[in-house]
Amino acid sequence: AMASGLRAEEEAAENAAVGGKGGRARRSSTDDEETDDSKPYTFMGYNHRSLMLLPYGLGASFPAYLTHRSGLDKQVIDLMVSLFDKGIRPESLSSTLLELHSKRYWRLFLWHEQAVRKHLDQPPVGARPPVMFSTFGDKGRYAGAVPSGNYLASISKAYSESIAPYLDKEVKKRG
Repeated sequence: AMASGLRAEEEAAENAAVGGKGGRARRSSTDDEETDDSKPYTFMGYNHRSLMLLPYGLGASFPAYLTHRSGLDKQVIDLMVSLFDKGIRPESLSSTLLELHSKRYWRLFLWHEQAVRKHLDQPPVGARPPVMFSTFGDKGRYAGAVPSGNYLASISKAYSESIAPYLDKEVKKRG
């Protein structure tokens, strides 16, 4: 395990020296005359081309649209496209998502409190004490992050650009 950890560190340092970002293992032919195809290619999860590499069409059913900073559920994107077409602003949608997310947090909080009460009233044999429910903004546990209006607008633009070729083909089929 120690040797494989050292090998991984060596590869990361080598890739950084080559100019790779974030641990990419791809080299151009200008870096070395010989390319080593035995090294696995490390890809960035937010690279949309990597989803096409998943077998059996699983990339198309991936539930989120990922960016280098975060991601957004495709159901929210579908809702966003429809609402933006009707004139709803990204900031308004962000506020609505915050309200819905806050309501979900409080429902879970109350459910957790009832579970703790039941645990204290009828403690199971050998059970550990209950854990406190985290705060809404606790990044390590609940992580109640909600996308800003600017982020939603940028996702809307990027997603529209990513599906534009497919939409163009559909228009040509019908026209």
